[in-house]
Amino acid sequence: MVKKDLEVIDDMIGQLDQSARWARIIATDPMIQQSESKLRKLLETLPGPVEDAVFEYEGDIARAAMLYGMWVMCELREILNDPIQLVQYMLDRMEGHV
Repeated sequence: MVKKDLEVIDDMIGQLDQSARWARIIATDPMIQQSESKLRKLLETLPGPVEDAVFEYEGDIARAAMLYGMWVMCELREILNDPIQLVQYMLDRMEGHV
């Protein structure tokens, strides 16, 4: 894959957190809402530049989580394409060979 392709993929990932679906997840997920509430209370006590840094960090974490999710999806697809390999691994693990 060339740098140009990677830039396109990076742009696409950047758009994921701008989607309506992601906005709904952010607005309705109980764990996110609880963390968001704690963060808002803390940010009220911090100066503006720190608040900006926290929001930038939050965005970076979301992008990393999306990339990790993509990696997991690719790994699952590969495993599901060869279910015998997965079954063998699970059998070996049950027998204590892994």
